[in-house]
Amino acid sequence: MALRVASWNVYHGAINGVQPQTRMTNFAAYCWGLAPRVDIISFQEVPIAMMGNLPNVVNGTGYNYLRAAGEYPAYPPGLAPATNKLGDGYAVLYNPTRVAPVGIAARGDMPFINAANFKITEGQSQGRPPVGCVFQRTGDPTVQFNFADWHNETGAWADPAIVGLHNTYVPLAADSVIAGDFNVKAAALAASRFPRWDAVYNNVDFILTNRTVAAVEPPLIGNYVSDAHYAIMADVAIPGF
Repeated sequence: MALRVASWNVYHGAINGVQPQTRMTNFAAYCWGLAPRVDIISFQEVPIAMMGNLPNVVNGTGYNYLRAAGEYPAYPPGLAPATNKLGDGYAVLYNPTRVAPVGIAARGDMPFINAANFKITEGQSQGRPPVGCVFQRTGDPTVQFNFADWHNETGAWADPAIVGLHNTYVPLAADSVIAGDFNVKAAALAASRFPRWDAVYNNVDFILTNRTVAAVEPPLIGNYVSDAHYAIMADVAIPGF
């Protein structure tokens, strides 16, 4: 059975009176109720203020969670963040009967990955790097893969960050899965940048991997929409799953 991954930019504000925590809670319950259920859920634009409420998001499911309380790493004086989205972070839910983070305690914090590759202008602007960890198949440490959650910059700063993503992941020999809001269309992930990689996407939201991937469209997934983003889901052919 393939590794099943979902991703959603949940949006950090209320939509028709519904807060992001409620959207995340509902989606977690939906993913847990599928057959087969989702192994990893990747959320972007999660309000930092609700990071302490993640136990309520996974309540009623068997998911554990990882988090990053910020979309930007610490930056030295004179190196400003590229945007003012300093109130957002990331959350990744995972099914511990299927996968386990390596080197990170359950309900731990995810580190930023190669932040230096995501500087928009050297010495001036720090773009948003991905956060992530290594997962292994539960009970089998020989089956491992890199997983990243990413909310890319927008506009003219989006495409250079795709180059940073290439420089971070394409040289690796390990299996990798990157999920998130890439803020570019599929043409930006041309074969010259991600040779032999495969992706499932909806507009600017992607699940990208150096293995093969197939879209999953279970009933009612179209109900999970935020400001401009639909939740996406895919089965990734990681060997050993």
